[in-house]
Amino acid sequence: MTTVGPSRSPVLVRHWTLQAAPGSVPKAREGVRQECSSWGLEPATMHDVELVAAELVTNAVLHGSGPLLLTLRMGAGHVYVGVTDRSPQARPNPSAADAVAESGHGLLVVQALASGWGSEPLVPKSKLVWATVPVQPSHRPDTGHA
Repeated sequence: MTTVGPSRSPVLVRHWTLQAAPGSVPKAREGVRQECSSWGLEPATMHDVELVAAELVTNAVLHGSGPLLLTLRMGAGHVYVGVTDRSPQARPNPSAADAVAESGHGLLVVQALASGWGSEPLVPKSKLVWATVPVQPSHRPDTGHA
């Protein structure tokens, strides 16, 4: 657990470095599932965070280059999921993929599950795509203080 300043609540953070390869998606899902479980999230919230992370990693594998950095951070009322890849490509846009298409729905899933999402260009020639998934107030990080 890390703390963000003396007057703020602790923030739980975990990072994974992944290859820009399809095998990284199940590794990301498993890591996120285990971390969310250790943070005491409810199964429904864990599922949402895991799915958002998998979709962002999949997007980076398909449209970016590696290595990828997956960041998971739980703060007050939300879990932040960020994926950095080495592609300066412009902001990803959700597409209106054909309903029977096998791909092209990932960012629509992220939009449906997240309270917010976006992307930011990073220097040099990379980008961050992130989303925040809401968490019930009773599941905020425990400060360990009475």
